[in-house]
Amino acid sequence: MKIIVSIIIIIFLFFGCTRQSNVVSKDAIINKNIDLVEKNEFNITEVNYTMFVNNPSGRITLYDAPFFRDNRNNRSHLNDLAKVIVTKEAGDIFNFGGYDGKWIYISSGNNEGWVFSGYLSLNEPQRILPQNPFNENTKFPLLNIADISRYIIWNLNLIGGFAYSLDEALARINLPEEYSMKNIRSFSSRHDDSIIEEYIIVVNDSYNFTIWANEKNDRYLIMELVVEINENNFIHLFPYNTINEYLEDENFGVIWECGEDYVKYFVETGGGYGDIWVLEFKRDLLYLIKYVPQLT
Repeated sequence: MKIIVSIIIIIFLFFGCTRQSNVVSKDAIINKNIDLVEKNEFNITEVNYTMFVNNPSGRITLYDAPFFRDNRNNRSHLNDLAKVIVTKEAGDIFNFGGYDGKWIYISSGNNEGWVFSGYLSLNEPQRILPQNPFNENTKFPLLNIADISRYIIWNLNLIGGFAYSLDEALARINLPEEYSMKNIRSFSSRHDDSIIEEYIIVVNDSYNFTIWANEKNDRYLIMELVVEINENNFIHLFPYNTINEYLEDENFGVIWECGEDYVKYFVETGGGYGDIWVLEFKRDLLYLIKYVPQLT
């Protein structure tokens, strides 16, 4: 009996090791294809079909060669939903960032280059526009920090994520035609070789935006955006005047931290992340609200 058990274990280990040796990692596939590009041995097939950019988080970048390999300082980009003509395919299908695809050569208007097809789809994506949760029947002031957060986000269109210039980032915010902006400072990131830029935007003395942006590679990431609201703008949305009223109302929101002249609230946005609201007081009276959104 012991002999039979030993034989079974040996057979199991043999086939287990054999299967393990045939497993090829994603990085190994990518490195192999990069080597083929460098040796000009990459198999390229001529094709002709239509696709659509399907990247709700923003644009996609076009490259001179597959696998993000080119030397251009000013790369071209295509916006989400753009229609493209695919004329070449290169290499095999692989998984990158959770998406399956291969390298394809596309053209759209005056732009052409190599892109990863995982960011495109054969059918035109249908985007469902969000519905405004507030209407003429909304009662003010709003009675909790979560509703106030949604209201201000909706009205100012405070969305984050990648942009390709500061102008593009600002275009996402519902700013009036007249506002002033100045660069406060620029400094090197402690985490990599990118540059952090800090801007102040003043909107008709009603509220200020402070923006911290990280410019790296060909993307411009809005790392943090603080909105300072005063009595000339959205302060009427808040139900109380004094700090004690907010501290005593358990239904207004989750208190993250509080001090002698401020109360910090937390609004859950999912996955353990959330938006931070800071109510500041002078002589016990509310005078300023700072909003720090969780940007993705």
